[in-house]
Amino acid sequence: MRLTPDQIKQGIKHSARSVRNASIAYFTDSFSTDLEVMPLVIQAIEEYGWDDAFDLYYFSSETLPQTEATFLWVIDQLERWEQPRNRRYDELHSWLLEILANAAPPLLQAQEERILGLGGMDEEMREAIRDRIALHGLDPETLWRELEDICDRNRSKDYPPAEDMDHAHRLVEAMGVYPNVFDARVIELLGQDIGAYFDGFMVWMEPFLIRLAGELRLEQAVPLLLQRAQKAEVVCPGDATWSLPQIGTDTAVDALADVFQKGDWELRYHTAEFLGRVHTDWASERCLGLLREEDDADIQCRLARSALMQFADEAIEPVRQVAVKDNFDSDAIIELRNDLVAVTTLMGIDLPEREQWQEDAEQRDAFRQGRHTQQHADEEAAYPADDDFYDPLPPSATVVHEGPKTGLCQEAWRRRTTNMR
Repeated sequence: MRLTPDQIKQGIKHSARSVRNASIAYFTDSFSTDLEVMPLVIQAIEEYGWDDAFDLYYFSSETLPQTEATFLWVIDQLERWEQPRNRRYDELHSWLLEILANAAPPLLQAQEERILGLGGMDEEMREAIRDRIALHGLDPETLWRELEDICDRNRSKDYPPAEDMDHAHRLVEAMGVYPNVFDARVIELLGQDIGAYFDGFMVWMEPFLIRLAGELRLEQAVPLLLQRAQKAEVVCPGDATWSLPQIGTDTAVDALADVFQKGDWELRYHTAEFLGRVHTDWASERCLGLLREEDDADIQCRLARSALMQFADEAIEPVRQVAVKDNFDSDAIIELRNDLVAVTTLMGIDLPEREQWQEDAEQRDAFRQGRHTQQHADEEAAYPADDDFYDPLPPSATVVHEGPKTGLCQEAWRRRTTNMR
């Protein structure tokens, strides 16, 4: 049996940082639209401090949905810090900027002047924010025509201008708030013979259609995405193996499993991770089934983590059998052991190796902390003191107890990653 999302959310404020890391990663890795997550992240930061709350590299800040209150909190932090003064502060500053830049356009639009006046933001990010605001609310046909125009004027180019491609990706994102509008066109165009074109309009249109199928949770597109995933020579952001877990249905999980079983090593390696981005009973069962049949150690680790991050009790022992192996000592097995300790701690399941693996992790953390402390000390010497950075954060009551204020447009944007079928 798997833990419920509400049970996993309790881990975001757990006393053990590894549990906090694993709990937040469950949501950020799975296209979650849960608006209760970010307030809990803020509470954890307030309670444990910026340096100890989370390992920020452990999860993506881009996929944390924001309420109006949490969004204003992020802006407040950025206004207080302005210019980062060393590498650690730069990491935190960048983490917050990514949250801000990827927030729903209605939130960006409401605070546009304030946001664009923030220090430490490069012009490329400002332009992306302006573009996302401008596209929000455009009618579906205008968005579609703009996408077609970009693909048409680049039909003979090997390398289209980056600004065209960036704008096209943002067009697809804006289309994702319109269910049932583009479905037939996406299916029709993706239904063309894969080998029927080598250049021209569809060369550039196809990857955007694949991404749009994911944004729309278009289950009818799964067989067409499967065809493309099986023929992929490399795995890259925006291809079919990325859209399938975003669709997230049992059919999409079966397609991913099919890609895994028939692909080459690289495709199997990456698909093993994508299977873990779908959190359902069927995804958990498929992960465990594939894990039992896998012999490659590196892929075993990937599958084991995907199974583990379902937070299912039936996954614990099979994952443990992978984690106790001593025939290789890689970062992957170390991370798997850390995750296994974290997940079993939250689930209240006994783990025979817990004390030893925790001790090993503490020794590694102590070594890294000593190295980072010296590095930070060297950097601090080059900058004037700035105690304001560690001022108490705004009280949590201003953020976490306030219900989300969403109008119709913002609510539609929040639902863009919800399966509406």
